Amino acid sequence: MGRARAFTLIEIMICIALFAIFFSIAIHRADTGGWLSQEADYRFALRNARLQLEDLRALPFDSLPPQQVKVGRDGWVQLAHGQLVPGSLRCRSQVKALDEQRGRVQLKAAAGQTVLVDYAYYAGDQGEAHTIPSSAPYRITLRNSPVVKVDRVHAYRGSQSRTVSCRQFGDQLEFGPDMAGQVVSVDYSGARVRNQVSGIFLDDRLSPSDQPQNTRLLCVKEAYGQPGTTRMQLTLVKSR
Repeated sequence: MGRARAFTLIEIMICIALFAIFFSIAIHRADTGGWLSQEADYRFALRNARLQLEDLRALPFDSLPPQQVKVGRDGWVQLAHGQLVPGSLRCRSQVKALDEQRGRVQLKAAAGQTVLVDYAYYAGDQGEAHTIPSSAPYRITLRNSPVVKVDRVHAYRGSQSRTVSCRQFGDQLEFGPDMAGQVVSVDYSGARVRNQVSGIFLDDRLSPSDQPQNTRLLCVKEAYGQPGTTRMQLTLVKSR
């Protein structure tokens, strides 16, 4: 009978070196893929931050945080924005209940009393464009997943646009056959890439003030799965 041949030390070292090379390639690809995904999220957040600054300019001055509001029945206050950033609400009156999703807060205050409520909210993504497939299923997949809330969908034909309805299935929107091949833009909120909007009042010397003033400084901070690294600011003056 022949003797069984064992691996030599050189052969074992070559095998270990080959395995090390293969593992390093796999790890490098995983790292590169994660970095590219993070960069895509960063660009997505930056694009939406710019669009949101444009939208903020068009909003009524008194509808932006900090917001001066009147207390309603049973102490409830309806803020101008929902999707509040957790832990961001500040008020001198005691908070009894809070609905962050709808932007409703119940305060320990008398009905009709005027209070100042400071908060930050998540601004939705604006105008994400898609072309509806020309064959069934007529679905598009939104980029910023998981989708929290779809605000509106516009369909475009030439220079004309109209609001259209659709059905939501998780991160996808489904349209009817009559929408095949059309371009739509979607305004919605997603949970992975989010932009936080907050604000402060500025006095006549442009110093921060805890009292309502005619000048407000807004801040849009990127938040895409890690602490925001970029802030965009906008100064607004109340029209007299």
